[in-house]
Amino acid sequence: MSATTPASFDGEFTIARMTPAQRQATVAVCNSAFGFGPDQGMDFGRDWPYLWNDDRADNMWLCLAGDTIVGAAGLYPLTVRMGGVTFNAACIGQVATPPEWRRRGIFTKLMDAMCESADATCDFSFLGGDRLRYGRFGWATGGQRRVFDFSQRMLGAARDADLGKDVRFVTTEDVAKIGPQVASHADGMDYSALEFEQLMLGCGARGLICNDTWALMREYGGWRIMEAGGNMDDLLAIVARMSREAVDAGAPDGVVAMECGAHHEM
Repeated sequence: MSATTPASFDGEFTIARMTPAQRQATVAVCNSAFGFGPDQGMDFGRDWPYLWNDDRADNMWLCLAGDTIVGAAGLYPLTVRMGGVTFNAACIGQVATPPEWRRRGIFTKLMDAMCESADATCDFSFLGGDRLRYGRFGWATGGQRRVFDFSQRMLGAARDADLGKDVRFVTTEDVAKIGPQVASHADGMDYSALEFEQLMLGCGARGLICNDTWALMREYGGWRIMEAGGNMDDLLAIVARMSREAVDAGAPDGVVAMECGAHHEM
């Protein structure tokens, strides 16, 4: 069966939840919309595999023209802990319409369906995006986020001290030990064991450990610590290690960022 094209389609779009059999085609749609791909710097399937696990399949919503996927977006249920209080939340991500299918109302149709579901099942939902684009669906800027940048110059003694510390990438055995620490934090999100292992072992992110201190880092135009636990001296050694790697990769200042919510203590 040949794929439906914009010129040949004059029917009604339908909304459905993705099945595992549709995974690769959906990844291709998301890559097309964002300019990603297996041969590019970013690839949805390669760099975010935890979004495509079988137990997450129906978290992806599809817009179909016949049997052809013409739009996709993720509505990912999450358990979020803030100040020791647990919330049922959801994150919306990779809202994707391939260029040739845009200006057909696909984005709106997907968002309407996901918002109805989120309103019925979640305490709140969140996303990162343009307020002008998403504000009409009810989202508004909320909360605060602090991002601290550490450069080679600012790290000072820690930059040299990390040379004497055992800073290394985490192993599967480390992940098994770190997981319960993450789950016990008063602030954070709950991950399945598979998701956490995929995050820590280098699928679009990197987990590092120094003694009993660990950090989960992701590259957003530079290394950024997303979650961490342990003591500050060893955490600074991890930051210094990644700063040196950034310098070796051609970033002269070797900036590493640490992201904190307004409720976190430094």
